[in-house]
Amino acid sequence: MAALLALLLTSGCSSFEIFYGLADVYIENQAADYLDLGDADEDHLERQVDALMAWHKAEMLPRYASYLREQATNIEGHRMDRSTVSDGIDDFKLLMDDTIRGIAKHAAPVLLRHTSESRRRYLATRMEVNDPDRRPPGAPPLTETEDREAYIRERSNRIIENFETLTGPLSGTQEDIIRHYVFEGSFIRKRWRAYRQMRRRAFLAKLAEAPAPAEFETFIFETLLRSEKLVGPQYTAEAQEWWQGIVTVIHAVLGSLDEHQRKELIGNLRGYAGDMIRAAS
Repeated sequence: MAALLALLLTSGCSSFEIFYGLADVYIENQAADYLDLGDADEDHLERQVDALMAWHKAEMLPRYASYLREQATNIEGHRMDRSTVSDGIDDFKLLMDDTIRGIAKHAAPVLLRHTSESRRRYLATRMEVNDPDRRPPGAPPLTETEDREAYIRERSNRIIENFETLTGPLSGTQEDIIRHYVFEGSFIRKRWRAYRQMRRRAFLAKLAEAPAPAEFETFIFETLLRSEKLVGPQYTAEAQEWWQGIVTVIHAVLGSLDEHQRKELIGNLRGYAGDMIRAAS
């Protein structure tokens, strides 16, 4: 439960404060990789990122810290049953709702400077180039089996590495728990890819309408976190199943921790919470 938020926010960095201090540069570089920016656009982007970071620092970091401390207390008290893990995930989702709403407020005015056909075409090209499923130029295509095996291997290793950032080294049995989780999820990956393409097309079509900022803020939020409005009602059940898979793997890993791993996890969660409080001050 707490692992998810800590991993999302720290991105494997050994020092949250260092990472967070560079977050504005990272966001601006990411935007520059997708958007056709002139000098005025860069100035506007910088102002929006500064406002976003000020809001996030004041409003969200203390809430993240409180969340992490609560989860650490649950783990310390051996409250790691499935119901408690599920409640932690629900709390995490509420934090993400508020985070994405705040991001959308500052992203919308930046993106709405790119409604012209030429700028939308540039953005669409950059989305295609940066697609995580895009094969390198000249690389032979993978069979469906090869593609799934590569996905399982790469995603499993990434999740294991992220868990070990918090718990220290995992055992072979614990690694197998994670690999099984990724394996089970690999069979619906084709649908998730299709949904991503649908969201991408809907996003570009909406941008072409040059909507009002408030309307576009809502659209960004719903595109990211309420995708059933774009791809259809079946997405709701599939998303719920996906979240339940996360509950299952976190519950299983937490239940398998030895005393050293448990203390390492508790200490790291509280350490990250302290980093967040310091970054917010």
